[in-house]
Amino acid sequence: MVQPEPATPNPPQPFGNLAAASVKELFEAANMTGVGDASSVRSKRRQSISAITQYLSAFPGRTWQERWTASELDDAEDPIPFSQVRRRWVETGSIACRA
Repeated sequence: MVQPEPATPNPPQPFGNLAAASVKELFEAANMTGVGDASSVRSKRRQSISAITQYLSAFPGRTWQERWTASELDDAEDPIPFSQVRRRWVETGSIACRA
């Protein structure tokens, strides 16, 4: 059985520490990673950032990771892939996937 590798304790952060970045700072970092991308790709990236940060802002935490954990989107028994979260946002305007 294939086991996932443990996360790197201090992964590289080419755009600095974005753990508690503002939405504007996240947009700026995303724009820097997508230099040369089509405008539709950049637009989808901004929509995704907007959707997830809007949702996570309703949960407690100083960092986006703390809010993600508080939202239970990473529930170990029933994890929700981000692709499903984004699809739900596009279809319904909400990313709340659980009833």
